[in-house]
Amino acid sequence: MPTIETLEDRTLLSFLLAMTFNTGTEPSAVLVGDFRGTGKLDLAVTNLAGSSVSVLLGNGDGSFQGAVNYPVSSNPRSLATDHFLVSAAVDTVVAGTPFDFTVTVQDAYNNTVTGYTGTVSFSSGDPAGATLPDNYTFTTGTGGDNGVHTFAGGATLYTVGTWDVTATDSSDPTITGSAFVTVTPAAAVSFTIAVPASVP
Repeated sequence: MPTIETLEDRTLLSFLLAMTFNTGTEPSAVLVGDFRGTGKLDLAVTNLAGSSVSVLLGNGDGSFQGAVNYPVSSNPRSLATDHFLVSAAVDTVVAGTPFDFTVTVQDAYNNTVTGYTGTVSFSSGDPAGATLPDNYTFTTGTGGDNGVHTFAGGATLYTVGTWDVTATDSSDPTITGSAFVTVTPAAAVSFTIAVPASVP
């Protein structure tokens, strides 16, 4: 933690002794943030050779708890959120049938960003108005999302055709992603009979 010392009208910048914390193999990038919403800064570190991300929870005094390693895709190089991967559990669905979908937070290299704690909103181009989840805030740590969340039965589409389920970061609309699902007609429940206004 840097400190400022004033002496004879001169400002001198000094630092406390460095502290060392273990991570995974060949750390390549670090992200500092309050991942838990506790007001304490935490660390997330990509491990290039270890194909993992180490999360070190802050104690609030400049020190950190031991690293917890989460496996990710090979050779992670970045922790900055770039886009969402939205994966629907089905390619084709009957109109009005709920289905699961999963949102994975990824960086520019398609690595999972385990430290993401943003809020995601949902939309669809279905003209009938799709049924989608309320805004959702990702969590981290033991039992948390750590960059991946599945919305069980979270989407329902109603109009025949191919429509999107889109996730967008509520604070940064450039962070987004979509899945596309083909909707087929549901079973007939009624008939419409048209009669001419007059008969010759």
